[in-house]
Amino acid sequence: MNDLADIKKQLITAAHRAYSRGVQTNSGGNFSARVPGKDLMVVKPRGRSFIDCDEDALVVMDFEGNIVEGKLEPTKECLLHSSIYKSVLTADAVMHCHAVWAIAYANSGRDLEMSTLQSEIKFSAPVRNIAIPTPAVSEADMPRIIRLFEDNPATSAFILQRHGTVAVAKNIIVAEQLVEMVEETAKVAILSKLYQLANDPD
Repeated sequence: MNDLADIKKQLITAAHRAYSRGVQTNSGGNFSARVPGKDLMVVKPRGRSFIDCDEDALVVMDFEGNIVEGKLEPTKECLLHSSIYKSVLTADAVMHCHAVWAIAYANSGRDLEMSTLQSEIKFSAPVRNIAIPTPAVSEADMPRIIRLFEDNPATSAFILQRHGTVAVAKNIIVAEQLVEMVEETAKVAILSKLYQLANDPD
C-alpha cells in the first residue's frame, strides 16, 4: 500500500464505511494516512462529509502543515495527525470521529473500561479519556496525547471529552474498525449502567 493512489483509495473506503456505520455523520471528523518513507500525509479536506469525499478531494501535506498536493483546504486537525506521525513511528493512519456514544461516555470524565469480551481482545488497557477545551486539538494539548503512547506503546485509541474518538493503526481500515469498536464499547457500557440503575432496588 505504498502507492499514493492506493493510499487514497483505502482512505475513501474507510471514510465511506465510517459514514455508513454512523460513527461520523455531517461534515465533521477527519482522517489521514502516512505516505511511507516520506514526511508526508494524506488528509481529509475541511468541511466535506466522509461520504462525499473522493480521491480527488484529498490533500497531501508535509508534517509542518504545508500543502504539497490538492486544491481544497485541509482539515483543521492537521496538527493532531502530523504530531502523532512525528512522535509515534508505528502509526501509519489516524481516524477521528465525532461518534455519539463515545462522546456521551467521554463526558463522564472517566476512561472507557472494557465492557465486552471483544474490547478486551482489541485493547490492551482501558481507552484513555482526555479533556480538550478547544474545537481543534492545540499545540498545548499535544504533549498529553503523545504521553499516552509513551506510557503505553500499545495505545490504539483514545477519547476526547465533548469531541469523540481518535484511533491510530497501521492502516486506515483498521483505524476505522477501532473507532467502531470504541463506539460499541461505549454504547454497551452506558446501556449496562442504565440497566443496572433501572433494576437497582435501592
